Amino acid sequence: MTLDRRGFLGLFAGSAADQALDVMLMQTAASVENVLISAYETILALPLFTGPGANTMAKSLLTAAKARHNDHANACNEIAAKLGGKTQTAANAVVAQAVTQARPGLGDLANALDLAARLESTSLQTHQNGVGLMSDVNARRLSAMIMAVEAQHLSL
Repeated sequence: MTLDRRGFLGLFAGSAADQALDVMLMQTAASVENVLISAYETILALPLFTGPGANTMAKSLLTAAKARHNDHANACNEIAAKLGGKTQTAANAVVAQAVTQARPGLGDLANALDLAARLESTSLQTHQNGVGLMSDVNARRLSAMIMAVEAQHLSL
C-alpha cells in the first residue's frame, strides 16, 4: 500500500472528539484573554496611569499587553470558529473573580503590577495546559506562540 502526501497527513487527522476538545480549549483560552483585556482596561483607567504623575513606562507596557491580549482572544476565537465552534466573548468566571477580589488594592502601583503578572501567568498556564491536548496543528501553534508572548510579558 502506498500513500500520497494527502493520505499520509490524513493518518494524523484528529477525530470529531479531538476537534471538540480543541474548540473547548480555544474558547477557554479566549475567555481568559477576555479577562486580561478587561483587567488592563480597569488598571489603565486608574489615577496611577491617567493623572499628572502617571507612570508612563508602566502605562506603555500595560497598553501594549492589552493590545496583545485582544489579538490573542481574536486568534483563539478564529481557530475555534474554523473548527466548528462558537466564539467566546465572555470572561472566564474564575479568573474574573480573582480580578474582582484584587480591585480594592489596585490604587497601589505594586498591587496593580502584581495583578498583571498573576494574570499573565494564568494565561501562560492556560495555554501550556492545553497545548499538549490539542490535535489541531494551528491551535497548538497559536498556543505555543501565545505562551512565548506571555513569558515575555512576565519578564518585564
